[in-house]
Amino acid sequence: MPAPTQETPAALGFHMPAEWRAHESTWLTWPKDPETWPDRVTQVEEIYIQMIAALTPHEIVNLLVDDAATEQAVRKRCPFPSAENIRFHHIPTVDSWIRDYGPNFLIDGRGGVAFNDWIFNAWGDKYETLKHDDDVPIFLEPILELRRFEPAISPLRNVMIVVSPRSEHGLCAKLAARPSRDKCKSTTGLPGVW
Repeated sequence: MPAPTQETPAALGFHMPAEWRAHESTWLTWPKDPETWPDRVTQVEEIYIQMIAALTPHEIVNLLVDDAATEQAVRKRCPFPSAENIRFHHIPTVDSWIRDYGPNFLIDGRGGVAFNDWIFNAWGDKYETLKHDDDVPIFLEPILELRRFEPAISPLRNVMIVVSPRSEHGLCAKLAARPSRDKCKSTTGLPGVW
């Protein structure tokens, strides 16, 4: 198998910090999608205001909003003194779950920070309109001014695992170059299963 041509975050010493590790800011996206929050958008907005009020005395809150009008509407609902710790970013989104489509921050132990830009496929292409949020990390790159990595879903994209029951130790698996799907005939009789 040929070596990857792109340097990986791990090869450069980066790793994902633990969720409980101290951090400088929290990233949120203003809620608005009635499909995500059926009959509850107004209620969820109020909960977000409460979260922001609880977080901002201690850290920066980076809040994605669609436009200046939304920013002004949110600002009016944040009369608390720590509201100065809210950083608004005008980036249109569909859904509020930035943890699913936003940047995944990495550290290297020497003060370096980068982020992963994972592919967001809206939970297996279940929600076509939500796939637009996949571009959010690209829009954030010039704001963050950090290195952006684009990990593949699987480093074994062009590899198949061949399993053989003919091993003295039970099942035996080995990696083999995956043939082109259009030239591959199923050996099991099932489509897509070799």
